[in-house]
Amino acid sequence: MARDTQPSNLEPILSRIDEVNRRLTPLEVGFSTTLGDAARRTQTILEVALVVAAAILVVAGVVVSARIVRRSEQAEAELYAEHDRAQVTLQSIGDAVVTTASAPGSTT
Repeated sequence: MARDTQPSNLEPILSRIDEVNRRLTPLEVGFSTTLGDAARRTQTILEVALVVAAAILVVAGVVVSARIVRRSEQAEAELYAEHDRAQVTLQSIGDAVVTTASAPGSTT
């Protein structure tokens, strides 16, 4: 079934297309503007969230590092104290051996 494609027959269709186009154009512009605004707002929110997350991670890193340094210093102090006690013990053992060995009348 072939339709007549004469310009006189196409005129009502083209007129209807133009009318639909005139009505849709402002809606398209409004949609595009709204979409652009939402994309910019979303980008701003994500940038702020990224900065906040980075700041929190920096603070957490500083806190964890400070704890590690504090524990390391405490362990080092305990190690030196133990070393000093061991030195005193060894010195005392050495003094006892010398004293016992040099005592007159002592039996070994």
